[in-house]
Amino acid sequence: MANLHRQGAEHGVRFSFDGPVTNSRSSLRLVLWAQSLGRNEELMAALGWRHFGEDAPLSDPTTLLDSCVEAGLDRTAAAAVLAGDDYGDAVDASHAAWAGLRKLQGIPLCVFNCYHPHLDVSQRLRVSGSAPAAEHARVFREIERTAREPPTWRFAPAAKTYVVAHAPAVAVRERSTTASPVLRYHRPGTVVAGYGVLDGWLKLAGESGWMLLAHRAHGALLEPR
Repeated sequence: MANLHRQGAEHGVRFSFDGPVTNSRSSLRLVLWAQSLGRNEELMAALGWRHFGEDAPLSDPTTLLDSCVEAGLDRTAAAAVLAGDDYGDAVDASHAAWAGLRKLQGIPLCVFNCYHPHLDVSQRLRVSGSAPAAEHARVFREIERTAREPPTWRFAPAAKTYVVAHAPAVAVRERSTTASPVLRYHRPGTVVAGYGVLDGWLKLAGESGWMLLAHRAHGALLEPR
């Protein structure tokens, strides 16, 4: 961010990112209207200067109309578009298609991927949209609560790290059985961290999954490091 401010100052541009995050639907409707008149680039530039230089909210009608005038558009015609719902369907359809591809409901999107080896549980928590700090605090509390739950497994002691000793690779499985799906493979020489051993299977630490320590036909698959 500091570099962006420095580069802006070199060209007489003052950046500011302290403005409110507001609903941008009306501004997008106006951009589509301006596009029909060949002035969308000018309008986006005018909106950008106000929002990222003057902290102007993009939902404010005065900000939107002043930007339209700067872009060479008629203020009265712009006000009429703003008062109705022209181009609203196009904006909504674009949002729905984009969000559907990524399973998003709003931006910004914060995703917390947490793996708890003592429970063999993966948490994937999402905070979507301009959520207040209290919502992020709630997510952190939920992660902490899960991390403090008593262990599900009764592990035998394990070395802190193991090295893959079998070629061409050793599978990392979802559960401690050869019938379980393979999550990925680790090649010889790869060092993995161990959380504990259960019935000849190493519960990995720092990543999800289990690895078989030894095989009846192939011998040692992993060796303590």
